[in-house]
Amino acid sequence: MNFEYLVFDLDRTLLNDDRKISDFTFKALTKLRENGKKIIYNTARGYGETMNVIRRFQPDYTICGGGSLILNNRFKTLFKSPIPPEFTNKLIKFFKKYNIHFTVQTYDKGFSDDQSLVRDTFIKVDYSFYTNDFAYKIDIYFEHSDDLLEKIKKEAAKYFLQLTPYSRPGCYRLNNIGDSKYNGLFELCKIEKISLAQVISFGDDINDLEMLLKSGKGVLVGNNNAHYQGNDIDICDTNNNDGPAKYLLKLFNL
Repeated sequence: MNFEYLVFDLDRTLLNDDRKISDFTFKALTKLRENGKKIIYNTARGYGETMNVIRRFQPDYTICGGGSLILNNRFKTLFKSPIPPEFTNKLIKFFKKYNIHFTVQTYDKGFSDDQSLVRDTFIKVDYSFYTNDFAYKIDIYFEHSDDLLEKIKKEAAKYFLQLTPYSRPGCYRLNNIGDSKYNGLFELCKIEKISLAQVISFGDDINDLEMLLKSGKGVLVGNNNAHYQGNDIDICDTNNNDGPAKYLLKLFNL
């Protein structure tokens, strides 16, 4: 199969631990594009917090918020699945009751009650935070217990939201039922008439696994936290060693 579409998770995958595209990876992406490959970012980040990466190297498509927003390279919205502000505001009251830390990502901004959990692009707020904007992702952080997790699941269900776990215990993404990195990629493929068999996907965490397993080829970086034991996903070098870029240059003999 001729792999034409290259899909990258950002943090701890395409980006190094300084949250940047290295010079080596930048040159590799440029060379891949010159050879006809399409570059797709597929990230749990919100669009606003992804802009610094887009400015460094603009992809052909960007899937943000864990599959809830898809943009082309002209920043036209191809798909969106936002959380209504009234749902967000009710959830924040619930978070306060149970001391659950949160981040809210709207189209172009990020808000958090705990700056230690997020990047410096987030605006510091408290539990009195109120928004009139649609959210594309809410992350929550709490002292994990099965009892509290069940309470959160029940509260999320009131607003037709689902919880997607990260590898870190007590860290979950909240978004609309059906939204995921894989479903975002699937939606893009449907819109642009792309075959998943033409896609190579790279990731590092458990929320990337469905995307990797259903792409034509899936690759985990060597520093991954996905805890995957199967042999149907490749492993490349780490993000700090330009693993995805080196893997692709070797694959395509560039």
